[in-house]
Amino acid sequence: MKEMIDEYRESNLSNKLKLVSISNIFVGQEEIRGNKGFKDEFFESKMFETGWKKGWAWCASFVEMVYDLSFPHLDKKLEGLFSPGVTKTRDNFLRAGYTVSMIPDIGDVMIMQRDGSWQGHAGIVVNVQGDTIFTVEGNTNDKGGREGYTVARKTRNYKDTSKSMDVVGFIKIL
Repeated sequence: MKEMIDEYRESNLSNKLKLVSISNIFVGQEEIRGNKGFKDEFFESKMFETGWKKGWAWCASFVEMVYDLSFPHLDKKLEGLFSPGVTKTRDNFLRAGYTVSMIPDIGDVMIMQRDGSWQGHAGIVVNVQGDTIFTVEGNTNDKGGREGYTVARKTRNYKDTSKSMDVVGFIKIL
């Protein structure tokens, strides 16, 4: 895994494609149920480096880890902006002067919010086609259920407000 990350980081790909490529390396990584850690030692060590702790939700920490691995030079600039609470993550980025838009682009951090509460979810936008976004997300599943346990690719209509969790913005980091 580390070798693949280094290869992409040192490649001539655009920053957005580097981020997409590195995020895809982690698809299929799984937690030890109950947010008690991760099955893969390298993945777990990188999650701990973000400040993630056992028992915490980890979707935003996954996004932070992918950004840290893709762009080490941004590490200090992004420090303290990600939070296990994704609505707090969004607010932190807004306070730091980043744009949060309702128009997605590759590389954006997707922020979802549950029924106006503090609860939510985050992922990395890897493609956009009309109202459909393709993401790589941690602490989710590939079966469509509520319980997250893996890193998976997801397809979402970001304008669909019929679900209990709505997309409330896309953080523009790149």
